[in-house]
Amino acid sequence: DLEPFATKGLPTARTLSADLLAQIDKANAAREAAPTTGTIRDRLKARASHLIRIRPAGDVAGDDPAAVIDRAEVKARDADVDGALAELQHLPETSRAPFADWIARAKARQAALAGAQAYAVQALLTLAQPATRP
Repeated sequence: DLEPFATKGLPTARTLSADLLAQIDKANAAREAAPTTGTIRDRLKARASHLIRIRPAGDVAGDDPAAVIDRAEVKARDADVDGALAELQHLPETSRAPFADWIARAKARQAALAGAQAYAVQALLTLAQPATRP
């Protein structure tokens, strides 16, 4: 679990969170893309609605993909990688697909941290053993 990070190191929670926030921004932009059909009035109205975005400050209730992604975004803003990952796991497969790479990197980080912790525990247990004399 630690070997893939041997050369570059483990990504920090802040780095992974920033990456997720960038992906969420891309997903939101794609979802909110202005229509290319309709009257000029319809297109202007659609574009104007994207200039100001009102969003809740805390956790959003609901199981729909937008609510889940909003909760993941709140967690990412707090650098809570585990919390954001847990939220994204609740998405349906089609909504989770854009985040698949980030999810894989977050899971790899979790596994590496667990491996490092297990290694540290084992080292402490070994040091706690009484010394044997030859």
